[in-house]
Amino acid sequence: MKLGTGLGSAILGWMLAWGNYSGAASIQPDSAIKAMIIVAIVVPIIIYAIAIVLLMFWNMEKYQPEVTAFIQKQNNQK
Repeated sequence: MKLGTGLGSAILGWMLAWGNYSGAASIQPDSAIKAMIIVAIVVPIIIYAIAIVLLMFWNMEKYQPEVTAFIQKQNNQK
């Protein structure tokens, strides 16, 4: 979790630095605005698309009997 948070923050900072973002500037250059759009819209779309493709290949039915047996065992112990 810490690694994901750290990498996410680093990538955000790198993208904004790539776009010449300046926190002190009252008006940001077009490159900074494009970098913000990429970080806020394009990157999440790409990540969600990858996640959807990976989930399509995840065969959950294969594990359902094991999960059902585990849940029943837990309920019986209570």
